[in-house]
Amino acid sequence: MTTKVKGKQKRIRRSPTILGMDVAEFIRINADAIWLSQNEMWEEIVEPEGRPATSSVYDDIPF
Repeated sequence: MTTKVKGKQKRIRRSPTILGMDVAEFIRINADAIWLSQNEMWEEIVEPEGRPATSSVYDDIPF
């Protein structure tokens, strides 16, 4: 990107984008849990809200 500063053209680096979004935001929206864990991005992994973290199917078994 070029802009004019004091009558002269200056070249300014833009931050990299994918489809107009910031790279980190694009990864957060589109990456799956397997890719995130392979690339050590565990803080980005989110549990789905529709189901509980543990299974309640076997909670009735007494042993």
